Amino acid sequence: MTDATLMPPAATGLTVFDLREVPAAGETGAGFLGQRLAVSHHPGWEFWRASGAETAGTHESGGWHLVVLLLDGTLGLRGRGLEVSLAAGDIALIAPGVRFDWTAGPGARWIVNGRAGTAAATSAPAIARIDREAPQEPSAPPAADLLLGPVPSCTKRTVAASGDGSWSAGL
Repeated sequence: MTDATLMPPAATGLTVFDLREVPAAGETGAGFLGQRLAVSHHPGWEFWRASGAETAGTHESGGWHLVVLLLDGTLGLRGRGLEVSLAAGDIALIAPGVRFDWTAGPGARWIVNGRAGTAAATSAPAIARIDREAPQEPSAPPAADLLLGPVPSCTKRTVAASGDGSWSAGL
């Protein structure tokens, strides 16, 4: 008998890594993005890991769609008249071309996932906190060849997506 939850990543054919532990790509961590991580396997995507070594600053998202995952502490984001306060476990989206101020509380650590490109987003706010309690709609399950058990019932809530379908962010 095999329990899929105990199978090593290689057994599922998927690459699994813990962004909290992945080595940096050699750059020193500073500011909002911190250290670039050497994990992206997809052109146009990057990951960064930061901590509150610097407690505040200003950052420009440039041509990146940013997804911020707060691991520990608190993080405040403010730009274009919007203000978002994050606690550990919260997620925020930042649109391309947004200049924002950020403030990290004691012990704050976060991961940033960035998608390069300025493809127009549909209904994407400049800065938004993802509400994990918001209603979701039914979505397609994973491909059958990825499943080790019964087909799950899946849901989604898209918060922002590119008009050309090259990326989306949400739950």
